[in-house]
Parts: sequence; C-alpha cells; structure tokens
Amino acid sequence: MVRPLLASLLLVGCMNTPSPVAPTSTPAPPPSATRDFDADGFMDPQDRCPREAGPGPLGCPERDSDGDRVPDSKDSCPKAAGTAADGCADRDVDGVSDQLDPCPNKAEVRNGYLDKDGCPDDPPKDLARLTGVVTGVQFETDNDVLKPASYAVLDRAIKTLIKYPEVRIEISGHTDSMSSADVGRDLSTRRAEAVKKYLVEHGVDEKRLETRGAATDEPIDTNKTAAGRARNRRIEFMLLVD
Repeated sequence: MVRPLLASLLLVGCMNTPSPVAPTSTPAPPPSATRDFDADGFMDPQDRCPREAGPGPLGCPERDSDGDRVPDSKDSCPKAAGTAADGCADRDVDGVSDQLDPCPNKAEVRNGYLDKDGCPDDPPKDLARLTGVVTGVQFETDNDVLKPASYAVLDRAIKTLIKYPEVRIEISGHTDSMSSADVGRDLSTRRAEAVKKYLVEHGVDEKRLETRGAATDEPIDTNKTAAGRARNRRIEFMLLVD
C-alpha cells in the first residue's frame, strides 16, 4: 500500500515541476560598418580615431601640442603655450601676442584709436576735437533737413575722418522735451541719418558710421528754458571701440 502511494506522489511532483527557462542571449554589437563609437559623424572604418571625436576629414581631434587650447593649425607658437588668440605669449594680456606687439609690457588701451597695434594710444587732438557735441550742426524746425550753415562744420569732420581711415564713429541725434518720446525718437534718428548721408556723399565709407536716435533721454542742460532746450537739440560723435 505504501509503494503505490509513494509512486503517486513522485508522479504528481514531476508533473508540477516548471520547465527550465532558456537563458537570454546578449544582442551582438552592430557591425563596424554601421557603428560610430565616438559619435563624431564618421563611421568607424573611415575614422582614423574611432575612440576620440574629431572633425573631418580623418575624424581625429585637432592636435594641440602645447596644451594652450589653440589647435596647432591655428597656433603661431605651437611649441610654447600662450595666452593670445594666436597661441603665443602675451605678457601684457592685451590680446596682441608678444611677437607682434611693439609694446609687449604695456597693455593696449581700447578707445577707438589704433586699438589693434598693441600699444596704449591717445587720440590725436584733431580727432579728439571731433568727438562729443558737434557744435554748429543745425536743422530745419521739426525736420531732418540740414541747414546750409551746417556744411562747413561737417566738411571739417569729413577731412578728419578721411585722415584717420581706421576710425569708426557713432552719430547720435538728440532732441529737447517739447515733443513726445516717440516723436523725439523718430526725429533724432532721422537727423542722425541725415548727417551720416552727408558724410557718405562726401567720401566717408558708410561702414565706418553707425547712427542712433537718443530722443530726450540724454539731456546736457535743462529743458525748462529756451537756451537749455537749444543745447539739448544736438548731434554728437563718439569713437567706436571694436
């Protein structure tokens, strides 16, 4: 009686045993022909540096022999680390490398005049006189038409600008507070543009000139008197710093 019972229990146990689960296989890596390990856009078979991202045509990072973050292809001093844009030493840290800087121990002063020669320079007197309020520039009332009395003043400015062809200037127009802000903005802008047009027509390169309408935002005198308002209605020149 016991044996048949044991046989029955063994049979039931075998019937309830779960089937073994087949092991999951790891997917095979994609073939190298369709793989870009460093994600630089160059497939591994064509990539000379498949483990380092880099530009064409070889897919390798640009060499920087001196470690100054200027690649050798753009580094004028590839064997010595530098601080200037060309990868060379720049003792005065003014952006002009020592090998090109006639004043390597004196930093450039950026004031709109010879800002790329590596030396501190003050604008010549005639150029300095050009900046600020351009006294004598006059317009028809509530208009952007230059009065003939303005021509002599602007002609002198033109001679100075032609003498210093590397100089760029901003022409700003200013009005008094008798008109609304929107009207003043429009009028001051048109007056600055009228001056620019005169300068260009008489030989100044348009690329050297920028205009701005300041309206009533930058008064130099009171707007409560006629004399003060007259001073506030003006044209100014300012040297532009690149």
